[in-house]
Amino acid sequence: MAKTLFILFFCLLINIVNYAQNTTHGILFKTGYNRIGFYNNLSYQFNYKQHQITIGPKHYTLDNFFEKNTIGLFLGYGYIIEAKNKKTFFKPSIEASFFKENKSSGYLNLKDFQLSNKIGYYITQNINIGYTLGFGVILANSKNNNGFYKAEYYNYEMALSVGYHFVGNK
Repeated sequence: MAKTLFILFFCLLINIVNYAQNTTHGILFKTGYNRIGFYNNLSYQFNYKQHQITIGPKHYTLDNFFEKNTIGLFLGYGYIIEAKNKKTFFKPSIEASFFKENKSSGYLNLKDFQLSNKIGYYITQNINIGYTLGFGVILANSKNNNGFYKAEYYNYEMALSVGYHFVGNK
């Protein structure tokens, strides 16, 4: 709860400072499913014209890799293509997630890289909803008492998202 309030306060502060520029800031909540399992992602978004940078924590809930509730780092870059009516948009993007878990008898490093496409709809000027489909690769390194293991998997993603953008000069 404290982290969420900090992210909201941080976004509001940046919005006040950069109000005169052609930027918007916002938050995005995304929940989805991929080959690892179900995940939740709460991210900060920085938009400059049609370019969007996203950063935030990513958490897997029901998954096939982690022993504990492991939170990783999510990074993304997307390019927003809006329709003429300014109500719908399409966003191709490249995303990466990084996780490290210390297990009882070793560790697990997991990297998830993917290309995704999001189709979205602006409910209001501030709020949008979207559906994301993506594919990519998972790189996992694990070490335990039996040795060192390396694995590569193809990955897919299906996700729903809700975003809120602080209104600036769009």
